[in-house]
Amino acid sequence: MRDAVVVRPARPEDVPAIAGLSAAFAAEDLLVARTPDQLRDLLREFLAATSAGRLVGCVGLSQREHEVLLYNFCVVPDLHGLGIGGLLLDHAAAVASVLGCRSLVAASKHTGGWFLRHGFTEIGPRHGLSDPAALLVPGRGSRLYRRPAPGRRPGHHHSVFTTIAQGAPKQ
Repeated sequence: MRDAVVVRPARPEDVPAIAGLSAAFAAEDLLVARTPDQLRDLLREFLAATSAGRLVGCVGLSQREHEVLLYNFCVVPDLHGLGIGGLLLDHAAAVASVLGCRSLVAASKHTGGWFLRHGFTEIGPRHGLSDPAALLVPGRGSRLYRRPAPGRRPGHHHSVFTTIAQGAPKQ
């Protein structure tokens, strides 16, 4: 399945599918609920994973100083375990590297095991982040995870997605 998946910058026509996928996870309190309008406003930060024209996963990327925050990270439930999340993570890591960021950071309430299996370590809320409390929604019980970005290759790019649009990373 992973070979049939294309990761690219999200497009306006992806908003309904991202909203639908995200709403299902938000209904189970697995991620923070966002309206389609909020997702549309954040669209420039999203990567979309597609297969045969169907959205199969997404992740938002927000640069915070020398780190890239992963948020709204989800994959179609019946496709879990097929490497789609790992593929999205590979592309997010490539973006972080191009931006010259030191690490990827994720806040998670229920999926910490997945992050740990993918090279993240759990960090405390005051572990070197400029404003870690801003990453956590009060009362959710989320934990923070961090993973070093691969070999930092700072570049002068107009968009965090320039590398992705050019097809990197090569798989």
